[in-house]
Amino acid sequence: MTSEKLNMVEISYTDEILENWTLRIPGEAVYEVYRPVETLERVTVDGRDLILFGSTGVFGRLMVDVASGVVLEKLEGYSDVSLVNTSLEAFNRCLEVFAAKMPLLEIDDEEEAEEVDREIAKGLEEDVRRIDPEAYVENSFWYEIRWSVAIGDFRG
Repeated sequence: MTSEKLNMVEISYTDEILENWTLRIPGEAVYEVYRPVETLERVTVDGRDLILFGSTGVFGRLMVDVASGVVLEKLEGYSDVSLVNTSLEAFNRCLEVFAAKMPLLEIDDEEEAEEVDREIAKGLEEDVRRIDPEAYVENSFWYEIRWSVAIGDFRG
C-alpha cells in the first residue's frame, strides 16, 4: 500500500429482506488492518442485521449495521461487537489517513525509531479523533491500531 488514495470499489448485496445495498469500500488490503471480502454477506449478531464487508487482523470481521450505518468489529470467539467508526465514510477516511502514514521507515537508531513511531501514532490518533471522535476510545479498534503503530508493528 502506498500513500496514494485508496482504490475504492462498489460492491452490491441483494436479498429479500435487505433488498439492494451497495457499499463503497477499499478494494484492496491495507496491511493487516483491513482486507476486503469478495462478496458482501448478511449476518445477524445479537438480533442486528449486519453486512460483512471485510476482515481485520487474524480473527476480526468488519461489518456495517444495516439500521444505523455504523461500522463494527466482531472478534472470533466473542459474542459481542464493538464500534469501529460511526459510518462507513468515516471508516474509509480513517483507513486512508492510516495508509498514508505507512509503512513506517526503517531507522537504524533504536531511540530515533521509537520517537518517530510515537509521533506517527500521535498523528494517527489526532486524525481519527478529528474525523470521527466517537471512534477513538480506550480498547477500541483505532486505539489498538494507534498503539500497534507506536510500538513499531508497521515498520518496514
